[in-house]
Amino acid sequence: CSHPPPFVVRGDGAIEELSEGGVFLGMDPDTEYRIGVCELKPGDLVVIYTDGWTELFNEAGDEFGPERLRAVAQDHRQEALESVADHIQRACDAFRGDLGYDDDRTLLLARKR
Repeated sequence: CSHPPPFVVRGDGAIEELSEGGVFLGMDPDTEYRIGVCELKPGDLVVIYTDGWTELFNEAGDEFGPERLRAVAQDHRQEALESVADHIQRACDAFRGDLGYDDDRTLLLARKR
């Protein structure tokens, strides 16, 4: 499975991609991983996801992409985590239309209190 870099939506709406380090899920014992450090402040939202959320297409052949995922998380960053996840799901459903999903999707959200 594929795991794009996670990102943080800061309390002020700024987005920081967490590109240091490696895959969070499905660790491979033959791969060397780097450790990345990110200081979280109260209100920061961490979004970890698999490519099934971003590599989905609509009937016109357009890809949902990471930009749309980041925009939804940014717009709803101050809501409860369950609500943020629901907004992401609804945005993907609306984008995808009647096509359904071709890939598995995993989403992990966390917020610094």
